[in-house]
Amino acid sequence: EHPEDHVLLLVEEDLADAGSRADEYHWHQYRVWKEIASSETVAGLRHVLRSLELRYFIARRPGPNDDLISPSTLAEYIANCTQPIIENGRFYAAKMTAECDALDDEALERKLAALPPALVSRGSYDDFDAALRFHGEWTRSRFFENPVNHTISYAYSKEARVSFAFEGNSLTYMFTRSANRGIASLEIDGVMHDIDLYAPQPQWQSRQEFCCLGAGRHLAILRATGRKQPHSSGEYIDLDAFIVK
Repeated sequence: EHPEDHVLLLVEEDLADAGSRADEYHWHQYRVWKEIASSETVAGLRHVLRSLELRYFIARRPGPNDDLISPSTLAEYIANCTQPIIENGRFYAAKMTAECDALDDEALERKLAALPPALVSRGSYDDFDAALRFHGEWTRSRFFENPVNHTISYAYSKEARVSFAFEGNSLTYMFTRSANRGIASLEIDGVMHDIDLYAPQPQWQSRQEFCCLGAGRHLAILRATGRKQPHSSGEYIDLDAFIVK
């Protein structure tokens, strides 16, 4: 459809057989990497992709142990503004959708903001679970012994949030208390709850339950606030898991 457009590789670093119109999202191709990594909105990223003539993408479907695509604007764009045209196992080639291409910047941002997370029922949902929708910059780690499933996601930027839709009467937020933790904000159905994650020594798998929410669908949004108590050395918050009962 667009024979002159370039392909952005999001999975492999060997470009030997990729051809002259394949670009790599890696610091080895600094200009491409820098322009994409610096995009603060999905609409802004779209302008960058258009300027680089990038309309096609080769990516890999995320598995339970995979890191999020970074920056989050690129992850949102790939998830919501591309459609696969060829698939081979977890690998696929995709192209920009006509719908996203046609929307103006404000309409595109409104569309993405209105997308609901997947609705889940009672159970435990680790921070790497696909039911959680992350926004902003988060660090996801699999290198700690003490969190649930040895994974934890943490952030400090006030733009960082994660949304979670569920059906159940209570929600338990599982997190880590530590000396560099700040104050998290957990919004449930529009009601805000501040949780101070500070402790002088690490307290893994700490829990705070929010009960008696009533029947039906509920929406929880966990946010970094950028606030902390004076004793804390940082404003980090984290997510170990959500438990729905």
